[in-house]
Amino acid sequence: MKIILLILATFIWGAGFVGTRWTLVDFGPVWSNGLRFVFASLIGLLITFGFSLIKKVNLRTLFYSREALYCGGVLWIALQLQTIGIGLTSLSKSGFLTTFYALFTPLFCFILFGSRFKKAFWLLLLVSFVGVAMLCELDIKKINNGDLFILASAVFFSLHIILVDRYCQNVDAFIFNIQQIHFIAIISIPFGLYYEGMPALEKLITENAYIFGSSLWGFIILALFSSILAFSIQVYAQKGIAPHIVGLVFLMESVFSTFFGYLLFDERLTPLMIAGCILILVAIAMVPFQLKVNRKVATY
Repeated sequence: MKIILLILATFIWGAGFVGTRWTLVDFGPVWSNGLRFVFASLIGLLITFGFSLIKKVNLRTLFYSREALYCGGVLWIALQLQTIGIGLTSLSKSGFLTTFYALFTPLFCFILFGSRFKKAFWLLLLVSFVGVAMLCELDIKKINNGDLFILASAVFFSLHIILVDRYCQNVDAFIFNIQQIHFIAIISIPFGLYYEGMPALEKLITENAYIFGSSLWGFIILALFSSILAFSIQVYAQKGIAPHIVGLVFLMESVFSTFFGYLLFDERLTPLMIAGCILILVAIAMVPFQLKVNRKVATY
């Protein structure tokens, strides 16, 4: 069941590709990321305030925890490194190199915790990577600075998966996620001002802003679904599932983003890309049958 929830999260992130495209019409990539979490934080404030009235709990516990701060900080670094890297390298290479978090996650689990993994896991990971390479129609010419930024972001994405696994086992998934969203929103504002200057916020209140497909709608979609819902699902679903399995399942995001790009933006979908999607789908479908996904088993 939790594997299905993780796939649902990747579906939402893949669909969030549409919202990101809309926000990039009026804003640079740094503010596209930053304002997404500012919107999510404001919505989260309303939800958590209502939650505090119903349950009569300490507001401080709803807005801050040291563990969520760690996770939020690592996730923010990953997103910003990825954003910078995308601007310096090709989309195909950035899409492929980002998925290296699926490789870094088990490596970090081995280095930090001495974890061991079944041969079936490495086989499914290899099949998935071949599928991603085909999906991206990878054409490697030379490594540039953008590629290094993307690889660095993959390191932090994998660390985020591991930190969530470490800290999420006994927390409320929704509150934990809102806490990390608040932190990301706070640190995104000064970084955005430094890197891209003052955002053109007036574009969010024009008459055209209320038309579906505008940057405002993009931020609402990213805030509600990609940030609040999908990350909350991740935190909840990671309870009981080992990090290396989570990283493998998250490769489904590339399939969904390709599908929505083809469906809504008329992007190319070649036979090679379709074959890559099929490989990834087959590999992920085999996870429940070939691997024990419980984090307490010896194969973790």
